[in-house]
Amino acid sequence: MESSFDDIQLFVQLVRAGSLAALAEQQGIPAATVSRRLKKLEQALGVTLVYRSARRFQLSSAGEAYYQAFAARSDDWGATLQQLQQQTHELSGPLTVSAPSTLSIGLLRPIWRRFVQQHADIELTMLLSDQTVDLQAQQVDLAIRIGPQPDSGLTQQRLGQVRTGLFIGTGLAQQLQQQQALPQLPQQLNRRRLVVFERLPVWQLSDGQQQLEIHPRASTRVTNIRMALDLVVHNLGISLLPYSEVGEALARGEVVPLLPGWRGPLRDIYAVWPDGRLLSARARCLRDYLRQQMAGIAELQGELPGPEMTGNISG
Repeated sequence: MESSFDDIQLFVQLVRAGSLAALAEQQGIPAATVSRRLKKLEQALGVTLVYRSARRFQLSSAGEAYYQAFAARSDDWGATLQQLQQQTHELSGPLTVSAPSTLSIGLLRPIWRRFVQQHADIELTMLLSDQTVDLQAQQVDLAIRIGPQPDSGLTQQRLGQVRTGLFIGTGLAQQLQQQQALPQLPQQLNRRRLVVFERLPVWQLSDGQQQLEIHPRASTRVTNIRMALDLVVHNLGISLLPYSEVGEALARGEVVPLLPGWRGPLRDIYAVWPDGRLLSARARCLRDYLRQQMAGIAELQGELPGPEMTGNISG
């Protein structure tokens, strides 16, 4: 028979209280319950721990030995449990988050700023990188990731999504239009200079009725979406880009959608953390805050910008 650590703790508390009645009063439980649990522990250990009667409460020699062995461990357990409960339930202390650098310094930047302002007691460490980091090795509490998450060892909750589309610099679009060389169909894309972002190596396009998979022949490959956008802005190629990154360039008229009847894939934004890990209150607070704040940003909910930002060059 195995002994319960709760019963061991009860035994330690019983010795310190001095009697079953005193402990029952402290714990707010019947004295019979204390007696029953003590008897259960004695049966599990195979010894008599306490000599007890209506007038007598005395530790046996075995009880003295077990008390000396259990007391320190019980105190350590209590202190550790209290510390863990504080870490789990309090909105103060360290919190390490991993997030994409491009999205974080873009649309998420004011959200991060407001979170820091509103939760001054949380010691936030932000690991910003467009590369996937090892959450266990980096001791990350919560990560923000974009796109499919194949790692089965992660728990994930969707926070939002971004729509993608084909974009071309305004100058290049006008030049190709004059030359009657502006692509009219997705199959014609590989005839032009293409800028390919490493996270979107295959361009999956849909017009609502048919699905096409384009394997772009890249003139330039980049590992950062902002660089891809910059090359498009400077008329150095066509690219499949998320609307979450092109809003300002669209508003300034530097880029226009190409083949607007064809849309790229929706890319989900997830909060992820290792399976089996209980999120602390700090991590839950950040996850819920991000979901709430992102819900108010159209580009992070798979929506297109307003019509004033989606003008296009017609062929």
